[in-house]
Amino acid sequence: MKYRKIHDFELTREEMILIQEKLSQEVEIISYKGVPKIVSGVDLSFQRDKAIAVIVTFDYESLSLIDLTWAIDFVKVSYMPGFLAFRELPIFLKAWEKLQCEPDIVFFDGQGYAHPRRMGLATHASFFIEKPTIGIAKSKLIGDFVEPGYKKGDYSFLYHKNEKIGIVLRTKDKVKPVFISPGNWLDFNDSLEFTLHFCTKYRVPEITRHSTFVYSKFKREGAFVNQKNSRNFIYFTMVIFSMVMNTLAPLMTSIQERFSISVAVSSILPFISTLGTMISNFVGGFFIAQIGYNFFIIGAIIIQIVGLILFAFAVNFPMIVIAVFLLGFATGGVFLTLTSSYSHLDGKYQNFGIYNAFFGFGGIFAPLLVSLFLRLNLDFRFIYFFHLVLAIVILIWVLSLKPIPNIRYETIKFKEALNIISNKFVYLSLLIFLLYSGTEIGIITWSGNLFYNVFNYSKEFSSIVLSLFWIVFTFGRLLTEFLNKKFTELGTIIYFSSSVIISIALLLIFKHYIFFLFVGFSLSAIFPTIQKYTNQHLPKKWLGMYNGLAFGSTGVGAMIISTSMGVVGERNFVISYLIPFITFALIILAAQKLRIEKAPE
Repeated sequence: MKYRKIHDFELTREEMILIQEKLSQEVEIISYKGVPKIVSGVDLSFQRDKAIAVIVTFDYESLSLIDLTWAIDFVKVSYMPGFLAFRELPIFLKAWEKLQCEPDIVFFDGQGYAHPRRMGLATHASFFIEKPTIGIAKSKLIGDFVEPGYKKGDYSFLYHKNEKIGIVLRTKDKVKPVFISPGNWLDFNDSLEFTLHFCTKYRVPEITRHSTFVYSKFKREGAFVNQKNSRNFIYFTMVIFSMVMNTLAPLMTSIQERFSISVAVSSILPFISTLGTMISNFVGGFFIAQIGYNFFIIGAIIIQIVGLILFAFAVNFPMIVIAVFLLGFATGGVFLTLTSSYSHLDGKYQNFGIYNAFFGFGGIFAPLLVSLFLRLNLDFRFIYFFHLVLAIVILIWVLSLKPIPNIRYETIKFKEALNIISNKFVYLSLLIFLLYSGTEIGIITWSGNLFYNVFNYSKEFSSIVLSLFWIVFTFGRLLTEFLNKKFTELGTIIYFSSSVIISIALLLIFKHYIFFLFVGFSLSAIFPTIQKYTNQHLPKKWLGMYNGLAFGSTGVGAMIISTSMGVVGERNFVISYLIPFITFALIILAAQKLRIEKAPE
């Protein structure tokens, strides 16, 4: 939601008083026309030098929660009684910008008109958000009143200097009253009626009690983690899990020779890996909200450790298959958690190009590690001992420092998920994810066989070429933001998809690895661009479910496209590498459709 900035916040006390006195002349205590349909409740809480603003949005008639958003930031203005708005509004407005549902009225846990200068938090906020507001305070700031009756709904008026400034309301039998006051653009009767509507079985009305409850839950589950440290953990973990995921491709020929299996039989490995990833993402999309981010990633890392142990001690091909499934399942769960956590960081800590570039760093290191082990004549399974140590380090990091907050949401129901999937904007973007990821994985997975069987490169040199590919690929991802500004997001997808087709054609014609590097650069910006584009245009409440579907669709694409390339490659790898011509032509068509498709609100 947008807001109107009417003044700065880091001011002297005298400047704050002048602003309050000026705005108080514009307050309108007038009757609200009609009945609100959607209302929001706001609460802010502090911990050391940081604060969290929570906004909950309810359907007024049914009292059902329809949206939840929050923001965490450093507090820049010191506490001064009577001037809380200057301290709290900057953080509230960060949360307000993330709000998807436009409320008719906003309740604040704090004062409204019941303020020495008639400018409490609720009243002050109204001028920024341009919405009618109500303040609900647990204690009196100023004024005199007669104690109301002891039954729920009993009330008396609060006066200051012979002016009515608020209402003292008993919200529950024989409990302390709360102090409500209009903020702006509604009157005392409206404030009383709308507040009573949210008085259920608790002293504090549900509209502000729920936001306080959410804050308490966030605090228990680590919402106040240092965002810079959280981002660094996400980047590091992305590299490590990318290394594990990208170790399989340069080892395919070694696995084929060690267990005496054909290319067609070994093609089951990327299929099984992506099956595990796909299942993890689809299941995670539904249940990560209930389980919580921190608990979910802990479970995924433990599964990763089990898979690495199994791979390291594998004595036959079936053990490799099981290990690959577990590693794929764990990777899917970790990437889903990392992406969801990254999306919740403040904007200054987000850059999807850099985020995806760290996946590329893993792709650079993995084949170099494989090449090193092969040159030392070590069994390829020893590589997975190295990965095992790093996975244990990450697990200890998560358990001890909790870099990922265990944030939870209400689970999206199956019918709601179907409505999300059936949206044209959603399924077109998911199609791009499916086609791109399946083709990218296929191009990388079977590159060793293309170089070894068709180009007659050695295994060691093929691994080096793959590392060079990842260097160029990662460099391109670092340029994603620049490219998006130059060509727009959808323009980047269309132009770079066309470049993929041209680069693969040149690779197959001239059989020179330099064109494989062109392929890497052409692929680089497509995934982070569609990821950024969709996350910016979809409603916030859809994002958790959508990310699960997006990563799940990449698994489906890999199962279909990468496996098909392996099966076709059993006969002819040149023909196999013609499949990307079709998939990227479809990506261009889907991106053109997205250009004219309106994003859901």
